[in-house]
Amino acid sequence: MTYSGWPASGTKPATTSTDADTDSIKASRADIQKAVVALNKIIDIFQLEAEPTDNHIIRYDATSGKFETTADIDTSLSTVGVHDIWIPSQAMYPTTTNGATDIETTEVSATKPEVRFLGFATGADDFAQFSIAMPKSWNEGTITAEFYWTAASGSGGVSWGLQGVCLSEGDAHNTAFGTAVVVDDTLTTANDLHISPTTSAMTLAGSPAAGDIAYFQLFRDTDDSNDTLGVDAKLIGVKLHYTTEAETDA
Repeated sequence: MTYSGWPASGTKPATTSTDADTDSIKASRADIQKAVVALNKIIDIFQLEAEPTDNHIIRYDATSGKFETTADIDTSLSTVGVHDIWIPSQAMYPTTTNGATDIETTEVSATKPEVRFLGFATGADDFAQFSIAMPKSWNEGTITAEFYWTAASGSGGVSWGLQGVCLSEGDAHNTAFGTAVVVDDTLTTANDLHISPTTSAMTLAGSPAAGDIAYFQLFRDTDDSNDTLGVDAKLIGVKLHYTTEAETDA
């Protein structure tokens, strides 16, 4: 920022003393004019049209060439927002009824990443579950998800479903899951990683509260018209997206 107000030395305009009263007045007027010009330049680069509010600071914007008020750095770096939780397949378990296959490992190529997965067959809905003690910072709102998966062969689509329920202290485990959300994806190349689109917003059943445990049930929705893959779909994991309302879980 270039500033051309008072002298670079930082001194204020001097008041010149002369013997003649008229000369003193003239010199004083020149000093006042110089001070007014400098003050106007300062005013020009500060856009403080309103009283700053709490937790705001003055910041220079090189684009506009002016100072402006903005939220304090602590507020600007707020972590309140959407966060992710990754749940790998090995943290899941097939359901007792109509369960997916137990966890397996496939070596696609020696010394390359091996795939840990739960297998979901074609022709009938298979299920698996997992649970999370949700962070206290969660806003107890809706959740979305992405499915990470692959298949050893074939072509066609896979439809993944997810539903959940929250339980608090004293709640019965004999509680139904909420309405499932289903997302469609398509196998492009066998043994490649596939990441589904993000699901629509899912509401967890129960009465979500801070400190709840959330149970999730996922499944392959073979009744969906998009589910045309004729082989097992291998689920690698699920990424959940949730929204926080606090900076910490304290």
